[in-house]
Amino acid sequence: MKSILCSQPPVGGIEDAARLHQDDIEHKRARKERGKAAPGLVPRAEVTCAVVCQDEAAKIGACLAGVGWCAEVLVVDGGSRDDTVDLARATGARVIEHAWPGYRAQKQFAFDHATMPWVLSVDADERVTPELGQALQRLVGVVPGDVSGVAIARLVPYLGRWWFRGGWYPRHMPRLVRRDRARWGGVDPHDKLEVSGRVVRLHTPLLHYTYASMADHVRSVGRLTATAVRQLTQQGFTKAFNLRGGFAGWRARGLGVEP
Repeated sequence: MKSILCSQPPVGGIEDAARLHQDDIEHKRARKERGKAAPGLVPRAEVTCAVVCQDEAAKIGACLAGVGWCAEVLVVDGGSRDDTVDLARATGARVIEHAWPGYRAQKQFAFDHATMPWVLSVDADERVTPELGQALQRLVGVVPGDVSGVAIARLVPYLGRWWFRGGWYPRHMPRLVRRDRARWGGVDPHDKLEVSGRVVRLHTPLLHYTYASMADHVRSVGRLTATAVRQLTQQGFTKAFNLRGGFAGWRARGLGVEP
């Protein structure tokens, strides 16, 4: 898959990344010559790849295979009953077993245990292609100090094809961030990285193998809906919504009438 840098204008505080490369070609060449590793050794980027997972034995190997260029690979397991932990350790990843507290909290736990200046957050069902890995390595080496993160496009295979429609692509989301300028926020299951500072945008996609089939899609929606309901209930959402006449408003709008 060809690496493509975004050439669109800034949107919502996210800027184009392409120009950050073009003026640095000669500088990078000189630096490579000065800092070449000894034969047989591959220099790794100062990046922690953080993966949170649970019962992902079928996917974790392929996920970690694409992030060997990171100086640290950190896997936080929420209590797997399959071989996820053993398979992750076999790749050389640093594995922490931590009981599942929820999506956002688990990702923040992993973030807090990263040791590199940059953190790349990836899920077990996502794949960093060689093209994406190379693009991220280059960016880490050349971005100015005021750049706090990189928003990466996501491409989903679904029902036997790559899905470029329905709002699924490109959906740029911050995934590679400076450790001291970001935190996980949002409400489960819709967690998100909240970044302080400039975010540049990269079109080279992260592959997200979200659903194995339509039936799997339906099951996933059910799980995520149940998680969202539990989260909202814990926050007292239903009580507050009823007190403010929320449900009455919904019924009125359903009839084409504004309350």
